[in-house]
Amino acid sequence: MHHAEGHYMQHGRERRYKIFNKWWSENGTDDHPTARSRFASSTQDSCFWAQVEEARDRLIKVRAEADARKFIKMLEDITKFDQYARRLIENKEVSVDVLAQNSSYTLFIEEWKEFQSQLQLFQPQFPGIVEVVIMALAFTSSTAIHEQPKVTQLGKFQLLDQAKIPSKSLIFSGRRCGVKPLYAEPKRNESTVLSAATIVAPEVTEKVVEAEDYEILAKDLENASPLEIMDNALEKFGDDIAIAFSGAEDVALIEYAHLTGRPFRVFSLDTGRLNPETYQLFDAVEKHYGIHIEYMFPDAVEVQALVRSKGLFSFYEDGHQECCRVRKVRPLRRALKGLRAWITGQRKDQSPGTRSEVPVVQVDPSFEGLDGGSGSLVKWNPVANVEGKDIWNFLRAMNVPVNSLHSKGYVSIGCEPCTRPVLPGQHEREGRWWWEDVKAKECGLHKGNIKDESVNGNGNSTVQANGSANVADIFDTKDIVTLSRPGVENLLKLEDRREPWLVVLYAPWCRFCQAMEGSYVELAEKLGGSGVKVGKFRADGEEKTFAQQELQLGSFPTILFFPKHSSQPIKFPSEKRDVNSLLSFVNALR
Repeated sequence: MHHAEGHYMQHGRERRYKIFNKWWSENGTDDHPTARSRFASSTQDSCFWAQVEEARDRLIKVRAEADARKFIKMLEDITKFDQYARRLIENKEVSVDVLAQNSSYTLFIEEWKEFQSQLQLFQPQFPGIVEVVIMALAFTSSTAIHEQPKVTQLGKFQLLDQAKIPSKSLIFSGRRCGVKPLYAEPKRNESTVLSAATIVAPEVTEKVVEAEDYEILAKDLENASPLEIMDNALEKFGDDIAIAFSGAEDVALIEYAHLTGRPFRVFSLDTGRLNPETYQLFDAVEKHYGIHIEYMFPDAVEVQALVRSKGLFSFYEDGHQECCRVRKVRPLRRALKGLRAWITGQRKDQSPGTRSEVPVVQVDPSFEGLDGGSGSLVKWNPVANVEGKDIWNFLRAMNVPVNSLHSKGYVSIGCEPCTRPVLPGQHEREGRWWWEDVKAKECGLHKGNIKDESVNGNGNSTVQANGSANVADIFDTKDIVTLSRPGVENLLKLEDRREPWLVVLYAPWCRFCQAMEGSYVELAEKLGGSGVKVGKFRADGEEKTFAQQELQLGSFPTILFFPKHSSQPIKFPSEKRDVNSLLSFVNALR
C-alpha cells in the first residue's frame, strides 16, 4: 500500500508517524542522546523505509511529468525527504542498516544523483525552469547538514556525501557519492528546501587553473617514464582527473597511479555487453587496490530504442559506430563533463593507422570537460611510447590482476560480440570488429586520432562530392591488370576460370591504398608466371555502390581472391597487407 504516492503522509498514517516520532523523542534522547532504542527498528524505521519507497516512486514519476507545477512540487517533496533522511541518519535515529550496500536508501541516493546529473535533458520541456531548479539544488546541496558516519574510499580519496558537492561536480550512477572539490563551501546548520520562487544561488569561488601549453609539455615529457607522466598528471589535476579503465591491460595505469602514492580515481564504461571475465577483473582490481571503480552505464531508453529497431547484432551489418555511440561514447561524454582531465591507456603500437602519433599529453580534440567548450579537457596517455610486450613485462613483475581472456588469445578486449582471439603474428586490433577495415577500428572514444581532413566517420578518406579526386592513378605496372566494370562482372559470373585472380578494390586518393602500393606491386612481380592473375579495380565514384553491393567493399582498400573453380570471391580478412601476408593468403587458396 505504501507504494501509492504520499500514502504515508495521507490517509490517516500521518498520525501514526507523529506518534512514533513523539515516542522516540520521549524515550530515546534524555539519558542517551545518540543511543538507539531496541524498539526503534520496528517503529521509526518502518516509516522511514516506506518514505524511501515513496521518494523512489516520485523519482520515476517526475521523469514523465509534463506539468511544470507538478514537476517542481515533486522535486520539492524529494528534496524535503532527502534532507529529512540525512538528519535522521546523522542523529542515529534510524538503524545503520539504511546505509547498507544496495539498501533502498542507498539506491535512492544513487538514483537521485543520477537524476540531478540529467536535469539538462528537461530543458526543452521546461524552458527557463530547469536553470532555476539546478540553482536550487546546488544551493540545497551546499546548505545540507548531513554527513554519513562512514566515509567511502575511492583509490586514496575520501569520498564525501552529495551535501558538499556543487551541482556541476562529476556524478556517477555507480557506488560513489562524489569527491570534495577544492572550492566546496563548509557545512551549514540550517536546512534549505527547494523552492523555484525563492532560490538565490550561492557565490562560489572557483579554483583558478593556470594555463599551460600542452604541446610544449608533451615534448618535455616525450622521453619520460609512464610513472613520471602519471605523477605529473595526478599532481596537476588532483580531484579533477580520473583513469579510464577498460578491463584489459590498461590495469597498468592503475598500478602506476598506485605507485605514485597520490590519490587517484578510476572509472569504467559498462556497456552491458562485456565478457564475464572482464567483470571478474573489475572485482579483482577493486579488492587488490582497495578502490571503488566509478561505473558509467548507457541510457536505458537509447539502448532499448536501438535494439528494438535494429536488433541485438546490427553492428555486424551496418558497422559498430552506432552501437558504440549509444553504449560507450555518450556515457563517456557524461563522465568527462565532470572532469578537467582524464588518463587513457592508448599506445602508438596498438593501431598504426589511428594511434601512431598519440602524444603523452594533449588537449582533448573531441570531448569537453568541466568548464565546457573547446580546450576544456586534457587527455593524458602515459604509456603512449611503451610497446605492448613491455606493458606485459611490467604487469608480470608487479603481480597485478589481469583479464583471464588474455591467456586465451585475446589481446585487445572490448565488448563480447565484437572481440575475438587473434592468431600468432596477427596485430592485436585484428581481434576487434574483425569484419571491418583496420582504419575504422576506433569506437569513438578516441576519434580525435582520426584526422578530420583526411578520414571520415567510416574510416575512409574524404573525397570530392562525386567520390573521386584529381590524383594520379596507383598500382600502375605491367604485372597488374586494370579491370573495367564489365571485366569484374565477368569474373563474378565465371564458375570455372582458367586461372585464379587476386583483385584490389581501390581509390587512388585513399592514403591507405597509397600506403600498400609498394607491397601489392611487389606481390604482382612475385606471382608473375605462377598462374595467378593480379588485377585492380577502381571502386570509388560511380562504381562504389556496385562494389559495395557485389564485391563486399567496406572501405578502401579491399582485396578479393577469385578461386579457379568458384564464382564467389574470398575477401582478405587481415589488416596486415605486407607482401608475406598477402602471399600466404594466395597460397592457402589457390
